This record gives sequence, structure tokens and C-alpha cells, in this order.
Amino acid sequence: MGLSTQYNLLVALFPDKVINKKDLSNAIQQFKKQAKPSKNDACQMLTELYLKKDEDPRWIIKPRFDVGERRLNSLFWMSPDQINAYGKYNDIVIIDTTSKTNQFDMILMLVIVVDNNFRNLIVAAAIIEDETEATFSWLLQELKNSCDVTPITLYSDADPALISAVKKNYLETHHFHCIFHIELNLRKKLKGKLHDQFEPFHAKFLAMRNSLCPKKFETEWKKLINEFPACKQYLTKVLYPCKNSWASFAINRNFTAGIQSTQRVEVTNRIVKEKLNRSSCLTDVVGEIQRIFDQQSKKAIISECKNEIPTRGIPSIMDEYFPNLDKILREYLTPQILQKQRDQMAQSLCYDTVLIEDWKPLLGITDDSYQQEIAREDDYDQPQSLFSLLVENIPHNNILQVWKVTRHRGQKSEPQYIVLLNDGSHLCTCLWLINRGVICRHFFRVMSYSANAQFHISLIPQRWYNNNKYNFEQHEKNILVSFHIGENELGDESEHPLSQLSFQHLMNFRQTSNVVQVQGPKQKYGFGMGYAKKALDLAIRTDKVDEFVDQVKCFIENTKAELSEQQENVISMHIGDPLKVQHKGRQPNRYKSCGEPQRKKSKHIQDITNITNKNCEEVVESQVDKKRERHCKKCGQPSHYAP
Repeated sequence: MGLSTQYNLLVALFPDKVINKKDLSNAIQQFKKQAKPSKNDACQMLTELYLKKDEDPRWIIKPRFDVGERRLNSLFWMSPDQINAYGKYNDIVIIDTTSKTNQFDMILMLVIVVDNNFRNLIVAAAIIEDETEATFSWLLQELKNSCDVTPITLYSDADPALISAVKKNYLETHHFHCIFHIELNLRKKLKGKLHDQFEPFHAKFLAMRNSLCPKKFETEWKKLINEFPACKQYLTKVLYPCKNSWASFAINRNFTAGIQSTQRVEVTNRIVKEKLNRSSCLTDVVGEIQRIFDQQSKKAIISECKNEIPTRGIPSIMDEYFPNLDKILREYLTPQILQKQRDQMAQSLCYDTVLIEDWKPLLGITDDSYQQEIAREDDYDQPQSLFSLLVENIPHNNILQVWKVTRHRGQKSEPQYIVLLNDGSHLCTCLWLINRGVICRHFFRVMSYSANAQFHISLIPQRWYNNNKYNFEQHEKNILVSFHIGENELGDESEHPLSQLSFQHLMNFRQTSNVVQVQGPKQKYGFGMGYAKKALDLAIRTDKVDEFVDQVKCFIENTKAELSEQQENVISMHIGDPLKVQHKGRQPNRYKSCGEPQRKKSKHIQDITNITNKNCEEVVESQVDKKRERHCKKCGQPSHYAP
């Protein structure tokens, strides 16, 4: 904002005051000197981060420098609350990068998880200079070191550098690719080659992708290559090597919380870019990420507080048919997951179920006839697994009953099959319990007819529990009983001990642990305290307490000195800013000074007062302003030009 603009504003606000332009100019220059930081942007940002680490040593700050020029080229950081959140919800992680968030054109990478309220949560962030495999490997390793855990399921786009880095650093992680980005790449790479044949190709590609049987997938793949040879190079070199990252038969057996794409992190990127642009400094980037995380955490706290407020309304389906189940669900689940579970319970009344006495013929069905031109996961009532694949690793003598569930009144939908097992668990071909961690509507319908269909809160993954019940101990599980619709409970603890409700078959099918293993500060403290107590006991027995205390003091002083030296080295050394790219045009959101020329286009208002009667309000040609044209320099006429 220029001097003249500020002067006019002050005169309008304080008409009774005498304001001198020279005094105003001197005051502006004085405040500019005070507001101007003494350090460059990178050094200022690191100083602020290390001051936060002084207040709480649990902060993780990992900068990387260009050794030759002492220039910052990468930075990874996590706050203590983000570390705790990542330790709890590392079973589903989404990673994506975005640009145009700072004046140095450094790339911003966000790591998102889905918390127990089904909300996005930023658990880590980094600014990087490039998107190479080495850079991604460094970031993934720092993320792993933060809690000593690796993601169970990770979603990202199909960036070759990121794919290679995940394979090398996260050997046990299921890495899935965003189906939306795969669709975009297909249109970008193949539509120009196929032209009118792209839509038939796209339909057959989706049918192949939706195959539930790996053998059928391979058969459809070969047919697709033979029918569209122009796509062979892209399909075989780019998509086929990573087929287990986007094909339905490989994804649907893993817990993904219903995620198919990186849409959650794209939404967060949009929120970030509302405050950041190419003129933002690095300090603003760190502050904005922390502000968004704090805002996300507050929403979860407010939601849980609202859920604890007792309410009373008109009688619902829950009160009529599921009173005991709803009571225990309210006690354990967060509001968002509770609502999703209630929806499934209410929808169960829209289904019919039949007991299948002889289910052996179902094992021979190794194909399905699904031909819709959408992703199979988007079709609500479609099976996500074949019955034969559902029970292929389960001994047949462990199967108690098999039920067929269909919609009321013959509505067009494929039947679902519920398998009741002797360990108290169950499996359904919709895979809601496996893929989303929510008990499906088909099982609640079977509960109305079968005493073998038992509900226990342990069926729902612990990651969906509220904060009060998150640390669900084993002795608490033994107290709880299983429920059946129409009765309060199937029996007391002596008749139905939890040892028989091990849910082992369900755990094996899930391929992931039900309880998230957290290796955060609390667990590390307990681990270290055990050895400290043992060492102190031995010191007391051998009368070497003074020696033990001296060693502990020496360790404390050396560690403090090491941390202080690291911080002083970073703050005291001259850290250069990342290389700045100068873009054409003015910076976004920059006010023009009064001295800059204002290039405003002059508006020409046509005179339409003189109107003829022949062509209904036709403007007289002589009254219309002529369009500005280039004229010849020699003859002065338009439509041609000679220098």
C-alpha cells in the first residue's frame, strides 16, 4: 500500500487531525526497519522451529543442507501431537505433493491419516527441492523413525520415484495407487492413440479392473492387449508391473477405510493454498500447516463433547430393534463411526435371508458377471469377493452356517453370503468389516434368525474407538458378552467365554493387526524405566548408588550439550535461502504503489440514441465506435501492415 493511499485513508479516518505527508513517510520507514527480519527466510523458519523444540523436546525437526553453499534444500518436521496421532492411526496413510506454496518454488509434501472420527489429520509435512527417489527415501525414513512404525496401507499417485522409494523403505506396507489418477493418465496417454475406440477400451479396462478372481484378471488382460495393440506398450510397462496396487482383487482384502483415491489429501492441499501462494515465505508455510492441524484436532474434540451430551428424541429403529447393541456402541465408538454403524443396522431391515444347507456348489463359482462401467467399490450392493475366495484358507469343519442375503421384493442386486465360523467371527462377501472396519447390514439381518451370529465390540477395529476406550485392555474384553437381536445376551460368561470368541479367522483374513502398535514416547518411557529401576536396584544392593548417580548425571550433561550444540550450529551458521525462481509478472496479492502506472482499460460507451426503424433497433454505423486496429505505417490504412 503506497504512501498516498495510506495518507488518504488516515485523512478520511481522522478529519480533525493535521497529517503531514513527510512525517507519515518517516514513520513508515521507521516501522519498516523494525519489522524487517534480521535473518533470511530459511534461518528465521529454523529459529522458530528450534525455539518450539526448546519448549517441548519431542518436536522432530530434520533439515537438509547443500553442503557446498550451506543452502537449505529440504525440511521435515512433526509436532508432538502429530507424532502421537501418527502412532495411533498409521494403518492408513495418504501422501501427496503440491506446488506454488512459497516464494522459492519448493514442493510441499503432506502426510495425511484418517483418525477415529473419520476426519483428515495432517501428521507430517516437508518442503523439498525435488521429487527424486533419494529425496522420497529420506522423507519416508524420517517418518519411520518418528514412531518406529511403518504404515500398513499407503495411498499415493503413481509417481515412479515415490513407488520405488516405498518399495525399498517400507517392505511390509501395502502401497495402493489412486484410481482417479490412473483414470486421468489413461485419458492423457491413450485417448490420442485410440480416438473413437477409447470409450470401448475404457469400459473393458474397468471390467478387467473389477475382476474378483486373479485368473480372470489375467485372461481379460490378454484380451485387452490383443484387441487394442496400440495400448500395449503403456499397459505392459506402466500399469501391469504394479497391478497389485490398483486391481480390485488385490485391494479389497485390506483395510482402507473405504478410500480409493488421494482425494482427502487433495482437499487439504486446497485448504493450504487458500492461505499460501508463490509470494509466501517458508515461515508462513510452517505456521499454516500447524494451524490446520490444530483446527482439525479441535473439531474432533468438539464432536466427542457433543456426543457426551444426553439427548432424547422420538423412538427410532435403534430403540426398537437394537437397544442393547446401540448402548454398547455409544459407549465405545466415536460419533461419526457410530452413525455409520447405525445406518447399517437400520438398513438390515430391508433384506431377506435364507440358510443354505448345502453350500459346497458355491465353491465352484470362480467368475462373476459384473459389467458396469464404474469401479466395483462404488456399487453399493455388489459383492466384493467370491464365496470360494472368501473361504479358501478356512477349514470347512470350522464353518458353522452359510446364509444368503438378498434385497426385499426382488430388487436387482447380487446376493451376498454370510459365513459364520466357530471362533465367533464371521465373513461377508461385501467385505465391509474387512475393508472399512464396520459391521455390515447383512450380518445384522442374519442375527435376527441365527443364534450362531454373535456380536461383540471386538469385531470392530480398535482404531474406531473413542479416546476414552482406545486403550482397550484384554481383561475388559473378558467382561463383555456377545449379543443377539431379540435377547439381552446369548449367555453368561461361563457358557460363552471369550476364549471361544477369538476371531482368529477374521484376523487372518484381514491380513492386518486389529490393535495398532504404538511405539510413542509413553511406550519408550515405560521400556526405559524398566531398565532404570533394575539398574538402581543393583546399585543399592552393591552399595554403588553414588557411582550410578554420577553416571546418570554425566549422561544427562553430555546429552544436553549435544542437543545444544546441534541447535547452536544450525542457528549460528549462515544458512542460505533455497534458490529463488523469478516468475514473470507481479507477485500475487501484491498492492501496487502510487508510483506504478495504473494500466486501466478505458471503457467505450456506445451511443445508441439514434436508432433506425428498419432492422429493429439497429445501431447506426456512424454512431458505433470503431474497433481499434493496427494501421500501416506508410499509407495509414488498416488490414495490412508495413514497417
